[in-house]
Amino acid sequence: MVRYYRVTAYQMSDGKKTKLGTYNLATFTYLYDQAEEMPETVSYERKTEYSGELFFECRAVDVWGATSEPIETVLEI
Repeated sequence: MVRYYRVTAYQMSDGKKTKLGTYNLATFTYLYDQAEEMPETVSYERKTEYSGELFFECRAVDVWGATSEPIETVLEI
């Protein structure tokens, strides 16, 4: 069972990743009793001083601390 999702953000520059921070999306998973009740998409708005190409990875973390393989994406900010 997924306890929370861990999102890690990186700044991309010349093919290199610099870690910006890690964010745990814990409250999202506690809002729903069944996976079928979760919405297909969720959006968060956050002001940032970063711009350019950002790389994100998201991993599910279970109650024992084991993590899934990441889902990854790159966004231009």
